[in-house]
Amino acid sequence: MAVNSRLASLGTGPDARVLGTMEITVLDPAKRGVYSYDAKERCEQIVRYSPLPRDSLREEIEGLALAAHRALECRDAARVDVRLDGKGRPNFLEINPLPGLHPTHSDLPMLAAQEGMRYEELIQCILDSAARRTQHTPR
Repeated sequence: MAVNSRLASLGTGPDARVLGTMEITVLDPAKRGVYSYDAKERCEQIVRYSPLPRDSLREEIEGLALAAHRALECRDAARVDVRLDGKGRPNFLEINPLPGLHPTHSDLPMLAAQEGMRYEELIQCILDSAARRTQHTPR
């Protein structure tokens, strides 16, 4: 069962959508499952990233994340963290409206890659959303 989930959300307002969802498992017992700065820096050695199966739990997690994205009026792209409580219910933890965009080391691009989206497509999607929102014509 997914305990720590990260989601990528793209778009603004009613056009917002969830791009992908992954479970994060910290394999180092000394870290007690905490996805800390150190765990992120050593992710290749001590973290397993897994796509969540498409089921009712994933739908509930994604619905919560999308509702948070819209309620907090996030724009263009965000990364959402959700954790299950002791009864397996998803709880919103935080949203990062300015997520990292390092092509191979940041969660948002990793989620995009997991969903089959190339890095360039992700950046273009974010730019297109900003252009629509500000009514600018993309180059």
